[in-house]
Amino acid sequence: KDSKLSSERYAKWGDKHVARIRLTEDQDMTSSEGLKYALDALAEYPPNTPVFLWGSLPCTAGSRWQQVNRFQSKNFAQRMNYLMSQFKKLFRNFMTLATEVNLRGGGGIVFEWPSYCALWHNRNIIRMVKKFGLELVKLNGCMVGLRSSKGVPVYKPWTLKTDVPSVLEAFQNRKCD
Repeated sequence: KDSKLSSERYAKWGDKHVARIRLTEDQDMTSSEGLKYALDALAEYPPNTPVFLWGSLPCTAGSRWQQVNRFQSKNFAQRMNYLMSQFKKLFRNFMTLATEVNLRGGGGIVFEWPSYCALWHNRNIIRMVKKFGLELVKLNGCMVGLRSSKGVPVYKPWTLKTDVPSVLEAFQNRKCD
């Protein structure tokens, strides 16, 4: 919700102003109303306007912590069912938006998750990567300014899959020593 990716720092793409549309839990992107909100926001721009869709869906269902939770939580199966249901709804709506962005042309798609999110192996994610020809770039948080509350660099490994060459270029070699 408070992502720095939609801050004023990213208000331009080259010398062009960029419209930044935040889609958070406030819009409930699991719902048809949330999807309508997003599609209506896109429709405000002429069809030839480049649109860049940056997806960062919750990866809770694919977190390594689920391996621990499996053995420690009495409600693990119920919780995983809920998380996977949420993921499927969010992903379905993300794919609708990604298809719209792809059809417009001139823009691009970026999908981001922690590198060790097990959902990278989900068949729907694999199909998306193939459908849009997304390429992989891996990076570490410490190389893009991620810091703890005490100012210590945070290693956090991320993976981006994108069809935007400048994103690939900007984030390659952003790994901690």
